[in-house]
Amino acid sequence: MIRACENPFVTTRLSSVTYRYGESSLDGILRRLDEMNYRGAFVGQEGSGKTTLMERLVRPLHEKGFRIRFLLLKRGVRKFPAKVMARLAASLRKDEIIFLDGAEQMGWLAWRRFRKLSQKAGGLVISSHRHGLLPTIMECHTSPELLKEIAAELAGYDIITDARAEKIYNDNRGNIREALLTLYDMVAEKEV
Repeated sequence: MIRACENPFVTTRLSSVTYRYGESSLDGILRRLDEMNYRGAFVGQEGSGKTTLMERLVRPLHEKGFRIRFLLLKRGVRKFPAKVMARLAASLRKDEIIFLDGAEQMGWLAWRRFRKLSQKAGGLVISSHRHGLLPTIMECHTSPELLKEIAAELAGYDIITDARAEKIYNDNRGNIREALLTLYDMVAEKEV
């Protein structure tokens, strides 16, 4: 059996995977953010790279003079505690952009309050599984081809066929993160 640290799909290696821009570019996304006054949403299904993309934007926005406040709402959490909101309201500055990952978790009233509070900041960028909370900056997509490309990059060779990539992709409903974890298990069990 392969040792966990030798598995090309070990979690520490997955964090090195960078966002694939497709037809967009980092500069194009930054221009669009600027045009939208740093208020908008990255929309896509779970595991489509929204969080990875947001993390990729931190450095260039720092270079533009912004500070980033990264907030996360986990599945099933519909709002931030009152103390967190009060601290945020008291400390927000115009040179800060709030990155809110998981905005679709919020209930309608909590979202309305959060959006109003965020006006004190220089921007609000969210990730969401659905459209409509803020104007869409970009929609994030996945594909079996993307899964195969990332798997080959991590393994150092074409580790799966097109057919197997499509099956793993479909079994995980397009969630690339989960598909890569499936590949971890398959390598550990010597199924690839």
